Amino acid sequence: MNSIFGFGSLFSVLPGYGIYESRCKTISEKAISNATATIAKDCKGQVDEYQFAFALGIGFYNLPAVLLGIVIDLFGPRTLKLIGIVFHLIGWLSLALIRPGYDWLLSCHTIFTSVAQMCVLLSSFTISGHFTKTRGLVSSLISGAQLSGAIWYAIFQLLIETKWISLSTLSFMWASFSILMLGSSIFFLDWRFQ
Repeated sequence: MNSIFGFGSLFSVLPGYGIYESRCKTISEKAISNATATIAKDCKGQVDEYQFAFALGIGFYNLPAVLLGIVIDLFGPRTLKLIGIVFHLIGWLSLALIRPGYDWLLSCHTIFTSVAQMCVLLSSFTISGHFTKTRGLVSSLISGAQLSGAIWYAIFQLLIETKWISLSTLSFMWASFSILMLGSSIFFLDWRFQ
């Protein structure tokens, strides 16, 4: 699972897919020849939308922690991880299906993946309780793995810019990791209901 903090890497990729292109304004249009013209655009509005989606993602990464803690206390870590898996799937399918006219899916992606990351992170911390002698080390590894996941967005940027893969295909692939997460929650976390 990757961290929302790397989402800014996609700012250079998203314009190529026409995401929030309607927020760009034509500044000038200059005819070079009968068949060629140069158009200068101000796309500050487009970047503002990307930044807003990014800010929403960061906010939703941090805000629901208390509510998610209550879910762990009431239903156990597996239930929280299952919620995280559903949110992960929704978030990445949102990015996979994004296209002009459905630009709002970008905010859905950042919100749902952020909450999914927090769900998985908090449920993973309960795993460290199974390692009584090395609890601190296991907690550090889990936290470090979560935060270092931000590099994945940079890798996505490189793959997309070099035309190795499209944003949609990559997002569908990333959404498919829900199956692995589901397997780990079934086999490695305790069910607990009160």
